[in-house]
Amino acid sequence: MKILVTGGCGFIGSAFILQQLSLGRTVLNLDVLSYAGNPENLYSAACSPNYYFAHGDIGDRVLVSGLLQEFRPDAIVNFAAETHVDRSIVDPTPFFKTNANGTASLLVETLNWWKELPKAQRESFRFLHISTDEVF
Repeated sequence: MKILVTGGCGFIGSAFILQQLSLGRTVLNLDVLSYAGNPENLYSAACSPNYYFAHGDIGDRVLVSGLLQEFRPDAIVNFAAETHVDRSIVDPTPFFKTNANGTASLLVETLNWWKELPKAQRESFRFLHISTDEVF
């Protein structure tokens, strides 16, 4: 199974990636490496032949489209989010950029890609959105 994980350098995303690798799954981690992303969380995964990293933003539709075409995941698990409430009070812009607009862009590109899949792959494909109360 091939999984595209967004925000995988964060606390929860990195734990998920390590678990999936331990199950023998192949993971592509797309992360912008903001304040919440720490590549050292995945230090042990770096040497895994089943782990791939792409530095980028879920709102970059060209990047996301290219990754979907090349990697062809069986599932996407979206952990990418701005989550620190105190930061949103100072400047809410990054929260809207990632949590609303970025997620919408990811969904649109995924839908466009999904429509081109053979029926059996469309039926088995999954998109899972993980988030926190700060997003909702």
